Amino acid sequence: MLPGKTFSPEEVLLILRRRIWYILVPFAIISAATAIYVRRLPNVYRSSALIAVTPPKVSESVVRSTVASVKIEDRIPAIKNEILSRTLLERIIQDFNLYPNERRVEIMQDIVERMVGQIGVDPVGGSAIRVRFDSPDPVTAQRVAQRLSALFMDQSNRVRKNQVENTDQFLQLSVKSAEDRLVEKEKALQLYRQQHNGELPDQQSSNLQAAQNQQLQIQAFVTEINRASERRVALEKAIQDIESRSPSDSEVSAPAGSTAQQLNQARARLLDLQVTKRADHPEVQQMAKIVRDLQAKLDSEAREAPLSASSKTNPAEAARQRQLEEARAQLEQLDKQTKANQESLAATRERAAEYLRRAEAAPVRQTEMTSLTRDYNTIGQLYTGLLTQKEQSTIAASMERREIGEQYTVIDQPVVPGRPSSPNRSRMNLMGMAVGLALGVGLAGLLEYRDSTFRTDDDLVRVMGMPVLAVVPLMQSEVERRRTFQWKVAWGTVLGGGVLGCLAIVVYTFVR
Repeated sequence: MLPGKTFSPEEVLLILRRRIWYILVPFAIISAATAIYVRRLPNVYRSSALIAVTPPKVSESVVRSTVASVKIEDRIPAIKNEILSRTLLERIIQDFNLYPNERRVEIMQDIVERMVGQIGVDPVGGSAIRVRFDSPDPVTAQRVAQRLSALFMDQSNRVRKNQVENTDQFLQLSVKSAEDRLVEKEKALQLYRQQHNGELPDQQSSNLQAAQNQQLQIQAFVTEINRASERRVALEKAIQDIESRSPSDSEVSAPAGSTAQQLNQARARLLDLQVTKRADHPEVQQMAKIVRDLQAKLDSEAREAPLSASSKTNPAEAARQRQLEEARAQLEQLDKQTKANQESLAATRERAAEYLRRAEAAPVRQTEMTSLTRDYNTIGQLYTGLLTQKEQSTIAASMERREIGEQYTVIDQPVVPGRPSSPNRSRMNLMGMAVGLALGVGLAGLLEYRDSTFRTDDDLVRVMGMPVLAVVPLMQSEVERRRTFQWKVAWGTVLGGGVLGCLAIVVYTFVR
């Protein structure tokens, strides 16, 4: 192409006139070849069945299905894999005697793959599925489509029932496993409570209260022991007084109501008071004063009494011995009681220490109990949830067995097609004509692009930059002009005839 050349409408028309055969010949040849090819293609008939998904007869609010709610588009791949299994397709091929010629020369695997390409499962409107089959024979297409739709419904219902049954079995195993784990945790928790009974967190307050009660008992025992110690000192002093005293004759021989008799009674009373009360108690001090006064009075009477009274000493000695034995018996009894109190005090201190140890161990047991209880509560919640799901699954499985759950129903039975669904010959012929025209125009454009011929004086002026002074026309003789004309007519006739023949073929295929 000459540099800087532009194309006006007149020049485009000249180019089309000059290159018309380069456009028409490829257009006609490709169109005719496409028409012949399309004519030889076999007819394919399509028969299809429309299957609707029927919702459950029982509301989801009453019985919740254990099968996940999946869209139709998501169900198709799994169900399609089921019905397009090699075993089922081989059975259909044998039952309907499909691909008899191909089965003589090809292996079954290739034939099954070819059949898979002729089967379609497509969603329609979100609640229906269309199952189709393409075949050169319309009756075969209808029969196979009917078989495929029946297989689709059977496989869909079977897959759904299997899902429900598998879910129910899985939940049963899960419930059993959770129950075993829960029982194991219960046993571990019970064993822990038995092993650490008394140290548990809920027993801490009772342990502290028991320890406080033991402290009160300890104080009572300490007080009792201290009082016993004081009484022991008083008894020992009384024994020493009795042992050091020499009874006079008048103490024994005195009649009732005499000074000696009063002194004996006062001493016995003082001894009783000294055993039960402190030495600084007012009653003890008062009784001691009475004893001293009576002793002084008795000593005065003894000095004034006849000398014959001093010979009667045996009864007084016996009374003194009796008092001494009573005092020693009281001292022995007091020692026994003190020993018992000391033993009780030691035992009470051990119990108080044990209660305190249990109370101090409560935080540690609290941590351990929290861990055990947390695991137990977690497994308990899991068990409760699984048990609820298992009951729902059992009801859902029963509903599926009674066929009141989601079902598939054929609402449009496959029929024998009246015309082929493919190939679309008109469309393919138009596409071939478009391709031929595009190729012809492209070829003409390529030749024009590669053409660097000066065809007008304007081309020479624009490229060379020099003015044109004169134009010498092409000079031919009459014979040369006639020969050139005859050549053009011959080529035009041949090319035109070929183009018309090709177009006739195209028109024939459209009419047929």
